[in-house]
Amino acid sequence: MPTWQERIEYFDYTNTERIVMWVSLVCMLFIVMVGALLVKYRAHRTIRAATPSFCLLTCLGALLMLMMNLFSHSTMNSADCEAQVWTITIGFTLLFASLFSKTFRIWYVPEKHSNLCGHCVRFMR
Repeated sequence: MPTWQERIEYFDYTNTERIVMWVSLVCMLFIVMVGALLVKYRAHRTIRAATPSFCLLTCLGALLMLMMNLFSHSTMNSADCEAQVWTITIGFTLLFASLFSKTFRIWYVPEKHSNLCGHCVRFMR
């Protein structure tokens, strides 16, 4: 097993690692553009219906999960190894917590106002 010093001295990217890094960077740029568009058009009716705060949290979680790819292909040291674990964990938590929160809200609102929307509640059961 190579030591940390040997890994740093003889570190070279393979073609597959380069492709993964470039695809991750392109996806990260796309997510940043989507986030910027969400902020710009947050007053639009469709974006308000999608709850922009949850959409931005989903984008932030996806961005953190993609950052893990950059840390996994950088020079090997303990900080990069810790960053891999934390970015994937926090990113996954943010992404799916916002999705589950939106799903819960969709379920909770008709259930709470069942006298206003009785056919919605019957359809969901």
